[in-house]
Amino acid sequence: MSLIRTLRRATAVTLPAALAAVTLTAPPAAAKSDFTVRPFMGWSSWSVQASTHPDYGKNWLNERNVRNAADAMAAKLKSAGYTYVNMDAGWNATLDWRFHSDANGIPSPDPTRFPSGLRSTVDHIHDRGLKAGLYAVAGLEKTVYDQNLPIAGAPGCTTRSIAHLPLTPTNMWGGNWKIDYSRPCAQKFIDSIADKFASWGIDFVKVDGTDADNVADIAAWSRAIDRTGRMMWLTASAWPVPGRSATTCVRTPTASVSTPTSSATAGR
Repeated sequence: MSLIRTLRRATAVTLPAALAAVTLTAPPAAAKSDFTVRPFMGWSSWSVQASTHPDYGKNWLNERNVRNAADAMAAKLKSAGYTYVNMDAGWNATLDWRFHSDANGIPSPDPTRFPSGLRSTVDHIHDRGLKAGLYAVAGLEKTVYDQNLPIAGAPGCTTRSIAHLPLTPTNMWGGNWKIDYSRPCAQKFIDSIADKFASWGIDFVKVDGTDADNVADIAAWSRAIDRTGRMMWLTASAWPVPGRSATTCVRTPTASVSTPTSSATAGR
């Protein structure tokens, strides 16, 4: 989705003869945006998870609180165009911040936080006419690499087979291993995660911690979302990624890519 900008032509202004018939050129008017094209508008759980208030913090994220937030947004903000309810970091982590994945290395919801399962919470959000967002991180989780798990839908592929060698820390925190996308199994791994997100009815994916080393990760997510056939807004939380890097993403009917440092998008 690109913003259409128009620029008024500079016009010549002739002053009266009393002012010595001086001719000036008016400066170009400020560029105008097409405001019929809106950015995503909504709320992220990190707004309260990052708080030091005793009622908030990292353990705030759970199905009861997310459902209450969705109810409040539907009642108070939906009419103004706010539609996204985004579950940020921790949806797949225990209360002491240990992360879950399934037998194929795909992130899975923490049963303490989401005892009814993630799909139930997403359905609650959708029932109120809103859209559900979910959080991911660039790179391969180190525990998933260590477990050498089979990649779903990719016979012969394992999570160790997709790591860049020598093992290289990646993302803003260096918390995951860099993925080698020259290996066919690598794209299949991201495809498997996007497929799971689509099966839960996710409408928005935030890939966090991205820097210039993670442009290939965002391109892989763009392709993966397109292959699901489900429209999802893909955003890279960049630290920063140069805006020109967004042009490396695949432009598709289903994946829309944005970064905080660029208005460039892929698809819509």
